[in-house]
Amino acid sequence: MDEVMYKRPGELINYPRDFTSFLPGDTSITAGSTVTAIDEAGTDVTSTLVATIARSGMILSCNFAAGIEGKDYTYTFQGIGTTTGQKKEHTVELRVRAKIGGAA
Repeated sequence: MDEVMYKRPGELINYPRDFTSFLPGDTSITAGSTVTAIDEAGTDVTSTLVATIARSGMILSCNFAAGIEGKDYTYTFQGIGTTTGQKKEHTVELRVRAKIGGAA
């Protein structure tokens, strides 16, 4: 796991991942670069949780959407360099919580 993030159930968060330092021989990523999501049971929930995937130069981004309170999801960003064809993955664990912060 490369990173852990939190969001509220109804919140929509745009998350950009810059692959510049991971794919130094490239200046852009291919249209085949993807974002996928799985839930705690290992079920693919990409169609429900990944909204609006965008690619610009070396940046792959998507909107984190939906999610069920108390559940954790793993998002995998796979960047593919246009020149080298090299692949690099970056994973984000997204925890959906209604209350985020310190003790109540």
